[in-house]
Amino acid sequence: MKGRLWLKTILQSYNIVNMVNKAIDNRVNEQSIMSHLHTYGYDDTLELTETIINLIERKKNLLLIKSLVDDCLNFIDPEFSKLLVLFFIDCYSQVDIAKIFNLSRRTLQRRINKGLDMAVDFFIKNGYSYNVLEKMFAKESWLIGMYNDNVSKLSSKYHNLKIETNIQKIKFKNPILQSVYFDK
Repeated sequence: MKGRLWLKTILQSYNIVNMVNKAIDNRVNEQSIMSHLHTYGYDDTLELTETIINLIERKKNLLLIKSLVDDCLNFIDPEFSKLLVLFFIDCYSQVDIAKIFNLSRRTLQRRINKGLDMAVDFFIKNGYSYNVLEKMFAKESWLIGMYNDNVSKLSSKYHNLKIETNIQKIKFKNPILQSVYFDK
């Protein structure tokens, strides 16, 4: 169940990753520029360096996931990867996808679930179980929020799958900017 929830979240976030990476690049540039404008002591320089390294690590993880999704979609049966892309990445409704492929909604749902199972297997075989993904993205509040939204859509008996975080409350209207600028 958690594996499917993570795959849904990752597929839904696929198009957002580029925006987050650009925001991370901007933050690294700002930090670098700020380092030239101020005279820092050893502790300040160390903190600045750690901040930049952490931001680069976040970007590396996001790029890795995007690459894994691409590999996964190329690996699984094209019939299923098309459905996953249309539903999770391109945000088509199930009704529209069913019309495109001339399927009943129930058949479409079964195929989407089978595609998700294939994708979960691919991720696990490549060393990315839900535990690994949870650790990798523990500081990505926007991604954890998307994951928890997916959990909330399930019946209440599954709400214990939500991930609790100590990340500060969002101050920006745009949660992606908040995660880049304030989550550590």
